[in-house]
Amino acid sequence: MLLKKAGDSLSEAASNTAEDFAEGTERGFKNLKQNASRAVDGIGDTVGDAADNASDSVERSADNVKKAAQKATGEMKTTRD
Repeated sequence: MLLKKAGDSLSEAASNTAEDFAEGTERGFKNLKQNASRAVDGIGDTVGDAADNASDSVERSADNVKKAAQKATGEMKTTRD
């Protein structure tokens, strides 16, 4: 009788452990899917920001080249006069 009770307790504990493990695993997979989804959204935002920054940088560089060319042209006119 004592041995049967011990066996039943052990069986119940193993069953509870298996259920807890399954529930924890399910929660872990849900969290993983949510985190992956958030990462994908974040990557899209980051790529968009990088494209905007690159465009701004190219525009500033073009303006600097234009100003340098205008300055050089102006200096050439002054030197020739």
